[in-house]
Amino acid sequence: MSSDHEVRTRRREFIGALAGGGLALSACERRPATPSFDEIADVIVVGAGAAGLSCACTAKSSGATVIVLEKGPVAGGTTSKSGGFYWIFNNAFMRAKGIADPKPAALRFMAALAAPHRYDPASPTLGLTAREHSCIEAYFDHGSKAIEHLERIGALKSKWWPRILDYFAHHPDNKAPRGRSLTPSSRTQPRPPLGHELVRQLQAYLLGKGVKIRTRHRASALIRDDKGRVTGLEVAARGGKSLRLGARKGVVFASGGFPHDVSLCEAYLEGPIFGSCAVPSCEGDFMRIAATANASMGNVKNAWWSQVVLEEALAMRSVANNLAFLRNDMILVDRTGKRVVNESSFYHERTQVHFRQDPRTGGYSELLLFLVWSSHGKKKADFHGDEYALNVKTVAALREQLSARLAKVARRTGGFTLDASFEAGLAQTIERYNGFAKTGKDEDFRRGETPCERAIALQMGGASARAAKNPALRALDLEGGLFAMIVAPGVLDSKGGPAVNANAQLLDLAEKPIIGLYGAGNCVASPALGGYPAGGITIGPALTFGYLAAKHASAQKARDIGEVRARQARKA
Repeated sequence: MSSDHEVRTRRREFIGALAGGGLALSACERRPATPSFDEIADVIVVGAGAAGLSCACTAKSSGATVIVLEKGPVAGGTTSKSGGFYWIFNNAFMRAKGIADPKPAALRFMAALAAPHRYDPASPTLGLTAREHSCIEAYFDHGSKAIEHLERIGALKSKWWPRILDYFAHHPDNKAPRGRSLTPSSRTQPRPPLGHELVRQLQAYLLGKGVKIRTRHRASALIRDDKGRVTGLEVAARGGKSLRLGARKGVVFASGGFPHDVSLCEAYLEGPIFGSCAVPSCEGDFMRIAATANASMGNVKNAWWSQVVLEEALAMRSVANNLAFLRNDMILVDRTGKRVVNESSFYHERTQVHFRQDPRTGGYSELLLFLVWSSHGKKKADFHGDEYALNVKTVAALREQLSARLAKVARRTGGFTLDASFEAGLAQTIERYNGFAKTGKDEDFRRGETPCERAIALQMGGASARAAKNPALRALDLEGGLFAMIVAPGVLDSKGGPAVNANAQLLDLAEKPIIGLYGAGNCVASPALGGYPAGGITIGPALTFGYLAAKHASAQKARDIGEVRARQARKA
């Protein structure tokens, strides 16, 4: 147990670190002598993506009055741009089909990927802290309950995707490598992306219950009583108007991460990033606000890593999409023209190769990589950003054009250039890779050896992949010329921030709950920590912890927090 002096010291150090990292504490807590509010509700939800909408629907179904605020111009946040998958352990579809998903193995699987350097299967908490372990356990225990509750109240109808493999289907503790993947069910669009459908269904439920999502409303500060309990928010509303909103039972933040605050990214993330799939409103607001309540932070170095097309990201940091899965005729090479990674490894793992540092220079030798492919009758890369692709006839021409592109952006990439050996190195790499395609064995990076890699390659590669010895390997055809683009590190969103417990309550620096304050989704420390076990690991915990926050807050006794100073203009 920390002494009061230690807690105060940690508080000063923490605030200092935030300020040093560019996190100006423009937000501050308000404790007026006579509390008065423009409106009061039981629960205030900040953010209208998966986590916030799950919370709002659950709170409303529990009998609470609810206010939902959204900083952006429309509801949905980054969820609306996503594929819409949510990864749920031991879900109702699995149980109905008799597919076992034993809890002990599932927790080991999560823990081993979350913190492999600390993983200890003999430990009661598997090497995690007690808080971390309680959160992955809560995710297992309540994920399916959350989805079933949303379906039962008519807020979300789910579809099962039993054939989809987890990314780590080959992990020895993954006893149910298929069956955990769900999406919203849609009559008009049978296949992903379905993030917009997830938002539509949840929002429709709220609208049907009289809860309107208030867009262009940005939370700016907490309001707390003389005991430090959170009782409301100060909000910057449309047209420059300021509002004081009261919460009798709790304030729940689900406002997204911090990828569009460059100073926060530079201060906390494991490595540099150039862009993010997150909507522009993900600027780390909750990091600032939570800091004023002595909130403990967690997992801030980690993110949902994903590569981006450099020039697209430099044009606009909030990119339309990520480089998720690469075709079997695509290779990633460094500035010397050599392959550096298994291109069929999925985006989260593949992106982290960019953060390797060269001990000779101290720089990031793979800060930028070069995606190279041949046409095979197709000129496009099959993902957003391919308008930046180069099309050349020879390796020499590719070197020249890449060098010219790099020179144009040199001031924004630390002067990154190709090595003098790039042309010869790439020619040798293509010859070697084409040899692997013939034998079906990647002797350098073992491409196509996991079940998920092979499944994705078969799905993307069509007839030629099915006929190949290894569906993830296809020779580059130099007769038709080469295509290439510059690839940089990015994120789907960050996944660190204020630490929460298994009830989604924020914790202070002494790891005590901050009464009245909750968080869910990418604005708080993810239970996945550094891991990314499967598609849907972002939205799955978001829906679950939004549900948990609502259940806990709604069950609290309504507090007498003050008075409404004017008649409520809108029904909560």
